Amino acid sequence: MTLEQYTKWQYSGLRPGLSVRIVRCESVSSMPAVMEYVVHVVDLHTRVFWVTKKRFSDFHFLRRKIRGMIRRAPETDDEEKDYLRFLLDLPFPRRRFRPAGVAAVARGIGEIEVFMRNLAALEPQSCLQRSILMELQLEMCSAEFVSSLEKIDTTGEPIESKWLTYDLFRRLNCEGAVEGSTCYRFLHVFRNRVTTIETAVCSKLEEAMLAASAVRDLRNTVTSIEKYISENLDPQYADTLSLLDQSVDVSSVLDDCVFHAVEDTIFVPLEKQVNFLVSETVDKEIEQRLARNIERLKCRSQIESGIPEYLQSDEDWGLSCHHLSTIDERTLPMDKIQELLRAALEIFKSCGEKNLDWHDNSALTADDYLPIHIYVVVKSGLKRPLATKELLGAMIHPSLMLGEVGYFLTMFEVALKYIADM
Repeated sequence: MTLEQYTKWQYSGLRPGLSVRIVRCESVSSMPAVMEYVVHVVDLHTRVFWVTKKRFSDFHFLRRKIRGMIRRAPETDDEEKDYLRFLLDLPFPRRRFRPAGVAAVARGIGEIEVFMRNLAALEPQSCLQRSILMELQLEMCSAEFVSSLEKIDTTGEPIESKWLTYDLFRRLNCEGAVEGSTCYRFLHVFRNRVTTIETAVCSKLEEAMLAASAVRDLRNTVTSIEKYISENLDPQYADTLSLLDQSVDVSSVLDDCVFHAVEDTIFVPLEKQVNFLVSETVDKEIEQRLARNIERLKCRSQIESGIPEYLQSDEDWGLSCHHLSTIDERTLPMDKIQELLRAALEIFKSCGEKNLDWHDNSALTADDYLPIHIYVVVKSGLKRPLATKELLGAMIHPSLMLGEVGYFLTMFEVALKYIADM
């Protein structure tokens, strides 16, 4: 799809991309035997997020309806029908008339999510695929809600990055595309690998080594996928972005879009497995000591924490604490890193706004910054700061370790070590 086609979106009532994630399955309070799937949906163009709940019958009937649409399509669309049959070949849970076990439920969630994301990744340029996309959309929200999304003004946001995000979403989530099939196969293989580690009979040290090796391989694979996509990206994206304001770093914009799209495709479905692996690499004794010391230090004032009076914050570093605490709410390593950066930059901003003589033409030194950062870490309420540090260190893209990201991640590590050793 060209930029002009995306900008002049001609399909009224149809949204350009819905990212669907099934996060959990829970019983209905009024009918404990009936299960509901909690679905997170994001409209890619506006980034509006909402939650809906569906029963298995809703997904089952949607799949059956789509199968009928493909079969009843005109004979002139035989080539397209043959292509779309891959949707019906995707694994899909069977209807059950008795409660399923935990493993079966987890497997079913994964299969339904893959089916839904493949639907969302279809091209809207044929009547049949538009009809399928419309059925998916109506299952996730009402026509009135879609109408409200269409009224949201996004003219102040760069349309070029939205266009690239939409195209990457389709390529990475479609089983019929090379990128999509590669990602789905990797997800299947990696889940099996983690299951093997979980059930392995070995010492704690050996299990930690297996987990660390798996985490490294995960990061290396994700980096390889990102590299392949970046190198094979249609030149039209770089050419179009280069026509923007000269202050725009084209390669940086492209990298951000690619990194975010690949992380969303790989890390979100593997969140449970990644958290397990990272947890296995964390020293439990140090983590417990760190948690105890954080609780002990929470009652300390800024002056007691070693922050000079001329650097103290009247707002008690509230914004910085907020951004750091938000790390727990983010799923993607890239988004977690951004919150760490925002927390650090709020410290620099607060100190800069004081207009102190010593600050003119100079940066906040590490000796000035570290006590403040330690204070923010203590006050932020991060659930597992040591595990967070391990996750960020393992999952960050190698190219980002050379700049400010690497610097502030190192400072975060130094702060945790200082607190744990107190």
